[in-house]
Amino acid sequence: MYSNLSKGLMATPLAAVLPQTGNTVSTIFAAAIGILMTILAITLIVVEIKKRSS
Repeated sequence: MYSNLSKGLMATPLAAVLPQTGNTVSTIFAAAIGILMTILAITLIVVEIKKRSS
């Protein structure tokens, strides 16, 4: 989890140095982090629902 987050943070200065390729890289990392956060949120919600129902 933290490794993906740090990669996303690393892509930010990269975007400043390389506007063309850096932009694409940071966009991909931002999308990947967004997807990971969404999956994490859904997982936590499902776990909470299962805890309450049992």
